[in-house]
Amino acid sequence: MYTIENIIMKDILKVPEEKKRLTEAICDSACISISNANGDIILVNDSFCKITGYSADELIGSNHRLLKSDLHSNEFYNDIWSAIVEFGSWSGQVCNKRKNGENYWVYLKIQSFNEVGGSIEKYIATYNDITKQKQFEERVQRANKHLKFTHRLFEKVLHNGNIDNILKIALWGFRQNISSCSWVAVTLFDEKKDEANIICQNSVLESKLKTGKRISLSENFKDIDTLKNESAIYCADIRKREEKTNVECDFLDEGLVSYYLIPIIDNGELIGTIIIASNLRDFLVNEIVETIEEYCYSISIAIHHSNLHKYIAESDSRLNRLLEVVNEGVIHIDANGKIQYINPKACYYFNVKSDSVFNQDIGDLIKYNKLFYSNCVEYINSIANMPANNRQILLPCPIKSEVWGLLNITLEQNTGKFSGAIILITDISDSLKIEELRRRTLIEGEENERKRFAHDLHDGLGQTIAAANMYVNALESKLKGKLNDEEWEQLLKTKELVNRAVLETRTISHNIMPNSLSEFGLSQTIEEVCEDISKINEKLDIDFNTDLNGVRFDNDIELGIYRATQEIINNTLKHSKASLLQISLRYRAGTIMLHSLDNGIGMSTKNTKGLGQESLKNRIKALKGEIEIYSAKGEGTITKIKIRTKT
Repeated sequence: MYTIENIIMKDILKVPEEKKRLTEAICDSACISISNANGDIILVNDSFCKITGYSADELIGSNHRLLKSDLHSNEFYNDIWSAIVEFGSWSGQVCNKRKNGENYWVYLKIQSFNEVGGSIEKYIATYNDITKQKQFEERVQRANKHLKFTHRLFEKVLHNGNIDNILKIALWGFRQNISSCSWVAVTLFDEKKDEANIICQNSVLESKLKTGKRISLSENFKDIDTLKNESAIYCADIRKREEKTNVECDFLDEGLVSYYLIPIIDNGELIGTIIIASNLRDFLVNEIVETIEEYCYSISIAIHHSNLHKYIAESDSRLNRLLEVVNEGVIHIDANGKIQYINPKACYYFNVKSDSVFNQDIGDLIKYNKLFYSNCVEYINSIANMPANNRQILLPCPIKSEVWGLLNITLEQNTGKFSGAIILITDISDSLKIEELRRRTLIEGEENERKRFAHDLHDGLGQTIAAANMYVNALESKLKGKLNDEEWEQLLKTKELVNRAVLETRTISHNIMPNSLSEFGLSQTIEEVCEDISKINEKLDIDFNTDLNGVRFDNDIELGIYRATQEIINNTLKHSKASLLQISLRYRAGTIMLHSLDNGIGMSTKNTKGLGQESLKNRIKALKGEIEIYSAKGEGTITKIKIRTKT
């Protein structure tokens, strides 16, 4: 039998042993064919038969055109034979067709052998199967192509939130890269309205199913539960379905016989589908499925990103509208203290325009108030680098003349480092006014109660004691010389007690509601009070000094200072066990200063509530004054009061 192996083996016997083994290995592995000058096959080896799917008997006598695929043009084969004629050989990649119709790739090398006269006698061709290599290269090319497309798509997603433009690019990519795709569209679902809206489509034909068309969801997507489970739906041939939907009928009218539905899932919810239709029956093969899934993933990401863009834009719009009308001032500063945002209310508070203060240092905006500025800026600087997720500070802030604000500073931190702050300014002037009104109401109530008590004391108990004093005086006159020494002594003590009661009642009544305050002024009235208390209580010596020298103030201020002095004396009598109380009343540069110092046992500053101090503090706050109390056990008590006046 004349085979390639037999022919070559004759030559093997003529070569050294090493070359013999090499030649044998080549014969076993390489696909080899020999053809005559006309290209008719005259000899093949077993490897060649395996790769082509033909037997040796089927191949021998046939022309090499039997193996041609439809991938190469006639010009391609003409160029091969021209190169062989001119150069004696040719090598390169060729796609051939097997007996079963499958294409396969080989690396082909053809060598011509000439007769003695110079004309071509035969051709020897060797084939190396590179089908897997070519498939891998094609996958790489598809992947690169897809990556380029995806990169372009995501650039559009990142720089353009317009979903219409994004989807047009995506569907164009479908049609360009999937040859079997005749029509592709994206639909979004509205289950409440039972609608599926075609928001974008790309087709090779003039389709009835245009962008903007709304179709019934329940009628055309009967397997919606399958889609909700994130599973695709494939119909290989619509014509074989007994019951067809309206969309399927439209597909058939346009020559589309198969389709593929891929769910679009956003945050775990089915929001729509990608529909791919083809004029080919059973068009879905593995390679196409992979490409479709990749493109569908890109589209899903694009829709999600677009929805996110839309949500963020709507949220920003709502936030901006809220910040425009909110009754608080809002300022956002960066890590360098530069103003990045200021709302209209804050502009009003600080009498500025937003454009003029953008990127301006926050310190420049608030520096008119040194205390406020130092508290705010120094606080931020002190804790800016501290590892805390959220730190706040509340500061009083004078804004717009007599309007007072409460400053709330919330620090922003990124990976533990200070990145900025949100400053919220709340107008609390109304609250302060309410609090002031509350204090004044309480004080007025106290004063009214004092008036009532003083009146009852004077007209009730005072009159009774006065009557008792008259009777005692009458008895003294009638019984003089008629009583023994002991009885007379008892009568005199009774008279003394009655007289003392009269004095105390008069003093108490006067202290409760001093008529002399309006007539003689603050300093004289306080001096009288100190003298009266000293007469009644011999254990406490009160040393009072003043430099007012007849200076008069508003009635509210004089009454407030008078009541404060009373409260200091009462607290000293009740709690201090002091023998000496020093009180000074001074007036300097429009400010009344009331200071007191006792030599008592002192008290803990934690226990100042309930010791009569609250009433005292409320009175001073109602007058917009300041009060400080210093005390410690065994060291007495110091009280300092300052009140600004118009006088």
